[in-house]
Order: sequence, then structure tokens, then C-alpha cells
Amino acid sequence: MDDNNIMQRQESLRLDTPQSAAVVGCGGVGSWVALFLALSGVPELWLFDHDTIGSSNLNRVLFTADEVGKPKTEQLRELILKYRPSCTVYACGRFTQEVADGIDIGDTLQYVIAATDSVASRKMIADWCKRELVPYVEVGAEGEIGSITGEPADFVTPQEAEPGYASVPVWLGPAVNAAVMAVSYVLHGKRIGEKSLRAGWDGASFSFYDSSRNNNEDDNRTTTLLDDEENQDEQEEQDTADTTADDIPF
Repeated sequence: MDDNNIMQRQESLRLDTPQSAAVVGCGGVGSWVALFLALSGVPELWLFDHDTIGSSNLNRVLFTADEVGKPKTEQLRELILKYRPSCTVYACGRFTQEVADGIDIGDTLQYVIAATDSVASRKMIADWCKRELVPYVEVGAEGEIGSITGEPADFVTPQEAEPGYASVPVWLGPAVNAAVMAVSYVLHGKRIGEKSLRAGWDGASFSFYDSSRNNNEDDNRTTTLLDDEENQDEQEEQDTADTTADDIPF
């Protein structure tokens, strides 16, 4: 099938699709990032992960029970090629500075998306990106919330010593939310910088948080306007209901 026909409905959007991107960490979040990048037309992907598929991954990935125990990158490569056979996908092991420099991808990559489990690994990846001038995006999902940022966290979580963070509660929604936000930045050629974005279920409704707009008067004004519009809509609906009730003959 001609890829031009596949992409024709997004051509008018003039997306800034990169020619190459790397996804480091191909589990419950990273696998969606890689698949979404491929579906969006990124022609070359580098997948890094030394781990194998575990049963705890299966609640939020497209891997199957038959693939448990197999290398994540190799199975993800096969999955991507089912949908985008023209995409060049490199399935690699652990991402290290030595590996990255050894295969000379610093001048090739236009983005690196980090979806690893440890703070130490993300800091190492971010430092490599800064040295090579490659935009860095960090993604994660925990509980009900998916998040992205352009800088690694400066704290260590209690699960840092637990490979795979298999004990952390999470489901499909937050993983996909994080992937969608990250891929949106990549496909628009934007850097996230120091801010963080979070999206997910807050216990009562779906919510979105942007740290760069926190305590921002314009953002508060927008929220107020939205609240006013909702109140106005509710009032109009009530007025319509009252008018209709008055028109009913008894």
C-alpha cells in the first residue's frame, strides 16, 4: 500500500514529522509512543530496551500472552511492521552513552523519548541528549495519571530499586494519555522544556494540568470564562425547560 495514501488526511495539517526518533523503554508507555510515531508517519525508529515482556505489561500493551518472556524491542518491531511495513525499525538492547555513540545516532535522531523506570537512566539519557543537541521528552504513567516533561525528575521514588516497577498501580488510559501528549509535541517539532504536563482521571472527572500555567492569571481567567459558559448553558437549558413546561396545557 502507498504510504502517501495512508497519510493524505493529515497532509493539510502540515505536521513537522521527524525523520528519525528513538524510544528508550518499550513497556506500557513506550510501546504506545513508538507505535503512534510509526502510525503518524515517522519513517525511522530506534527502540531501546534490554527487558523482556512480563505478564504485568499485558493490561496496557498490544503484546499477547504468547509473547511473555520475549524481548520487548523485537516484539514491538514486529508489531509496528504489521501496520507500517515501510518503517525502518531498529530493535536494540540497553541504551547507554557508549552504545549511542558507538552506533553514531547523535546526528541522526531528531527526538529521544525516555520511558524508562529509573531516574538514573532518564538522567543519563537526558544528559546525552543535551550533549548531542537532541530534543528530550520524558513520559510516564502511574495510577490514573499520564505525564510528560522535558527534564528528568530530580528526586528518586521508593520504587527505584524495583526493576519494572511492577508494583505500581496503573492502567491503559494514563499510558496512552502520556504517549499522545509526547507524540503531539514530537509531531509539531516542539520542545517541552522544564514544564510538565499531566492528564488523567482525578477522581471525579478527566483533568489536564500544565505546570507553565499554574497560578497564571490568563489561565485562571480562561477557567472562569469556561465556568461562566457552562453556567450560562445550564441556565439556558433550564429556561428552555421552564418555557416548555409553561406551554404544556393541563
